[in-house]
Amino acid sequence: MKEEGKICDLLRYAGVPEDDLEKVYDKIYFWSFVVSLSDQLEERGSLSEKQESTLVNLIKKHTDVECDKDILTHSTKYKRKGGKKCYNKRIAHSYGKLLDIQLYDLPFESGTIQTLDFYPYSKHTVVIKIKEIFYRVPLPKNWDEPAECTSITFKYRRTKCKGYMETVN
Repeated sequence: MKEEGKICDLLRYAGVPEDDLEKVYDKIYFWSFVVSLSDQLEERGSLSEKQESTLVNLIKKHTDVECDKDILTHSTKYKRKGGKKCYNKRIAHSYGKLLDIQLYDLPFESGTIQTLDFYPYSKHTVVIKIKEIFYRVPLPKNWDEPAECTSITFKYRRTKCKGYMETVN
């Protein structure tokens, strides 16, 4: 029964509509590739873009179901040189599945005024909720870490490679 939950989580992650979930599950639940992806999703919390694309194409090819992934993702806008590997300590939280994105990738037009609830996470990151999905984002520059869920109105600004949030009084 635990395997069934992992496969269903994988299919939801890929964007399979709830109406088609049973149809897709019945077709591919036993494939070793799908099982290994579900294990990785459970272990790491995400799949690579290539794995995700392959899974979506596989579902389309064998079941004719279109995956509708309404989840924000992060795409790198510049290359980072050098640097060292850092291993972050895992933080216990109750937000459910968290997806990491950058401020640049938020679905707002540059120059607009927005209001979001910001949830505490760590001294460098906060959690926001957009369309019922929790995202972990960097704490905007010059903001204090929220001690509890706080609703903040801000002006969103985006440059060629970065996104910014400036509080509005």
